Amino acid sequence: MTNPDIGFRLGFNSRFWAPNNQSIDILTAKQEIGLLAGSCVNLKNFSVGLDFYYGLTKIHGGSITYNGEFYTFEVINIYSQITIEVPFRIMEEPMYN
Repeated sequence: MTNPDIGFRLGFNSRFWAPNNQSIDILTAKQEIGLLAGSCVNLKNFSVGLDFYYGLTKIHGGSITYNGEFYTFEVINIYSQITIEVPFRIMEEPMYN
């Protein structure tokens, strides 16, 4: 049984942090790959959804010695977002009949 008012999303994301200048910050020129999943509720003229992103690649990392203990860390992106989608409709005459 399907419900046209509820939608699900699943995706793959690849992005590249810009600008390509190492003197700016640690994220410069880092490539990131991750997975997206979400759901939405389709209302009359728009939809509202909740998406979740999980980064698969490490975008930063390092190590430090503090009080005689050695620590390492890795940074990945994980976030949730609320989305509002409004379709744009352009009325055109059909190219063919």
